[in-house]
Amino acid sequence: MLQQIQLGQEHSKKGYTLIEVIIALGLMALVFSIVMGSYQARINKARLEQTVDEMTALAQASLDFYNSQGTWPASPVNLTPAFMYAAVTFSPFGGHYQISGLNDVVTVATTVPSGLAQHYYQGALLEILPGAPNDTISVTRGQPNEFSGRLEYEKKYTYQQ
Repeated sequence: MLQQIQLGQEHSKKGYTLIEVIIALGLMALVFSIVMGSYQARINKARLEQTVDEMTALAQASLDFYNSQGTWPASPVNLTPAFMYAAVTFSPFGGHYQISGLNDVVTVATTVPSGLAQHYYQGALLEILPGAPNDTISVTRGQPNEFSGRLEYEKKYTYQQ
């Protein structure tokens, strides 16, 4: 009988209880969800940075198109191959890029997931119009102005003296 009790104790030491397995799986799931959440946030930030870079490039190419042709491009496709190497029509989030020009100013806009742009670009070079499932973001560029360039130079020169 004593041998049976001792065998029973040894047998229970060889395996894990159901509670231990559940706790281990729960901890693994928690760590996995934290890692995946930060990974997804990094991916969204990279996509947003790529979107802003593409919008800035489209704005500059549109200004070049306007200076060359005298009209604004109807779509990003009109900018290739003379003003951009490849046609960029969709953002990394799947939204269309819209180009609208008026006088000497061009605006490039698209949509991104709601709240994402506000998190990373608070008040910097990007206009954000909040929306329900998506925010509309836009970059506006104008023709360089000789007068404003001279003013910046004069301010810098005065400051250095």
